[in-house]
Amino acid sequence: MPAGANRFNFFFAFSFLAVCTAVSAQAEYPVIKTLTPSDVLFRQFQEDVVRYNRAQSGGESLPPLSLYAYTPGEGESLFFLAARFTVSLESLATLNGIDRSDSPVAGRAILVPSVPGIFMRESPRNNLERLLYSWRDPQEAQRLTIRGEVFYFFPGARFHPVERTFFLDSLFSFPLDSAVITSRYGSRVSPISGRLHFHNGLDLAAPRGSKVYAARSGKVIVKAENSVLGIHIVLSHGGGYETVYGHLDSTAVELNQNVNSGMLIGRVGSTGMSTGPHLHFEVREKGTARNPESLLPRRILR
Repeated sequence: MPAGANRFNFFFAFSFLAVCTAVSAQAEYPVIKTLTPSDVLFRQFQEDVVRYNRAQSGGESLPPLSLYAYTPGEGESLFFLAARFTVSLESLATLNGIDRSDSPVAGRAILVPSVPGIFMRESPRNNLERLLYSWRDPQEAQRLTIRGEVFYFFPGARFHPVERTFFLDSLFSFPLDSAVITSRYGSRVSPISGRLHFHNGLDLAAPRGSKVYAARSGKVIVKAENSVLGIHIVLSHGGGYETVYGHLDSTAVELNQNVNSGMLIGRVGSTGMSTGPHLHFEVREKGTARNPESLLPRRILR
């Protein structure tokens, strides 16, 4: 445990009690209206951050965590807010349930913490939040209730390299809300022919009609049907990557359409060479199949 962590935990737990104990969904936080020195609360927030940085560098007792509310205007991205508030991207993203760096925040009321760190929701809502559990033990965190939800707070923590890559949209998100892996990448005996062959992707069993999402932002380069993959879609992504979604029951996108990560693109089916409803999911890099499990959040692969 880092030096001063016990002292931080004591002061944090004691002082935060006055701010966030039994916070309900209707609780209000000090509202910053403009990011200018003329806004009293914005100046107060900046002073809170300065006090924290000074205490951290000087080994002094750390100040309490304070939460402020702010509604970004048009053109104010997450990167802009992090720079203007002088807080980490991790702090803003995890506290507000934002799982992608390019997620629009204009018009959305967000909370801004005066103490940096990772806020891990007790009940994860997105793939990034599930990924946070891969390296962190809730028992080592501060347990807080914010807007009626339980969070585990890790003061001063930063993203793990894999989390940062995922957050910056360089990895892939899970294409289904939930599924069971019935066949993995690699050599297997085909359930159709009974012969040994190489399986280029993951077979993800899910009820017929389950929503299928784009695993990363990209462009629809194939929307077709054949005797093997049935109704299927192929998306092209940056860096030479492509993702394949096979055995669909239906599609929700058009050829050459640009899609965002997490966007609905189709429904699980059993078309083509299939023994039951499931999604055949592939990741290709410059035309060569890659093991999808090495590129997906490991926490949600079961």
